[in-house]
Amino acid sequence: MITIRTFEEKDKTFILKLAARFGEFEHVGWRDPREMSEAQLRLSVESIDTNKDHLFVAEKDDGRLLGYLEVDVHTDFFTQKKQGYIAAIAVSRDGEGTGVGKRLIKKAESWARAEGYGELVLGAFAANERAIAFYKRLGFQMDTVTMVKELRGREQD
Repeated sequence: MITIRTFEEKDKTFILKLAARFGEFEHVGWRDPREMSEAQLRLSVESIDTNKDHLFVAEKDDGRLLGYLEVDVHTDFFTQKKQGYIAAIAVSRDGEGTGVGKRLIKKAESWARAEGYGELVLGAFAANERAIAFYKRLGFQMDTVTMVKELRGREQD
């Protein structure tokens, strides 16, 4: 059986190790993989330090940790409406294909409902096709898309 429970200090090492999973896809060419990895680790440390009340861990009945979730509040740019926000979600290799990710999303949904939010939002890198397909299967829809153009050298007329 898998339980989704609140974060405990003993989970810190597990969450920091899972930070590496956020970079397991090809980023656009101008993103340095090392910098992305360092940023993900820094963000995980910040989450533990400043948002631990909104961290949840998926634990198997044998004590193995299989994934984690961080939720927060987001304000929609256009409507200024508050929304539930999935700041981070990661599943360990052992947890893949076992329903852990789906259980973590359900936890985020129940948290958002309990807080009175009518929407739950998250961000994903466009190149992370596997994650996007997973989110779509669970009912998420694409909304805005960020477009990036790398600028090199001097401006040309």
